[in-house]
Amino acid sequence: MVGRDSITVSGKVAYILTMRRTRFDRALQERLAARGWVAKMVNPLLLSKNDLMCAELLVNRIPPSAVYKSGRLVVAKAMKLLSEAEDAQIATFPSLHTSHADYSKYNAYRLMRADGVPTPLTRLCPSRPSRVPRLPVIVKPNTSGFGRRVRLIRSKREWRKFSENAPASLKRGMVLQSFVKSKCEYDFRVTVLHGATIEVRRRTLLHGWLGCESRGARAWVDLAAPEAVICLALRASDAIQAGLNAVDIVLSKKGPFVIENNATPALSAVPDRELVLIAERVVGDLLSTRIGGGRS
Repeated sequence: MVGRDSITVSGKVAYILTMRRTRFDRALQERLAARGWVAKMVNPLLLSKNDLMCAELLVNRIPPSAVYKSGRLVVAKAMKLLSEAEDAQIATFPSLHTSHADYSKYNAYRLMRADGVPTPLTRLCPSRPSRVPRLPVIVKPNTSGFGRRVRLIRSKREWRKFSENAPASLKRGMVLQSFVKSKCEYDFRVTVLHGATIEVRRRTLLHGWLGCESRGARAWVDLAAPEAVICLALRASDAIQAGLNAVDIVLSKKGPFVIENNATPALSAVPDRELVLIAERVVGDLLSTRIGGGRS
């Protein structure tokens, strides 16, 4: 439980749910404090509903990758707090709706397909697969990050090995995503903030298909990304109602496709000065238009 001294200080209270205390988390805290708020970074497992009810803003900075370091309980508690906050008309960022998409690739897929956003067919993996899917197919955790446990299955032999050897409990948490072949040797990560792009990076594709910097992909800022890629990132962010979103896009011969959304990006590659400006824009938008609305 958060200490009671954290909610008796004069000023409006904001909680920032975090396990990592990234530079962006600290920038958000500093920008809120500069506007007279009592902004406290807190582990969601230590925040009670009673403490939450004293706040006017809840910022969720728990990324999907937290399931690997801290377990699924952390993500589940963050979702519970978001739900309780919105029920009490406490402003949230991102919203519960957006976090559902952030923590579930399948939920994000359904929202994007409903909005006509080009994205590969994505299905929940059955615990006991009865037939071979259309190959090649990417198997990945429904809630994940940093390219962990992601594999490309190209042949029936590889599929049989996966379906026979992987535990049913593991398969229940996976999705099958149709493979989209890039016509380039790189993919794009487009970071969107409130309907505008703030950064575009190209990332080399490991083994010809996986763009993941934590796995060794090289990345660089792209100042001349195709307009179709930029527009698609904005559409994907609108589809999941994300105010802040890092969108992974592959450019195929048929055009760009959204591979994943990341509504709690670390923004670790953004320089400090730009990071402060981004935090200021997030805080400014929240305080001017959303406090009391419970939406991101």
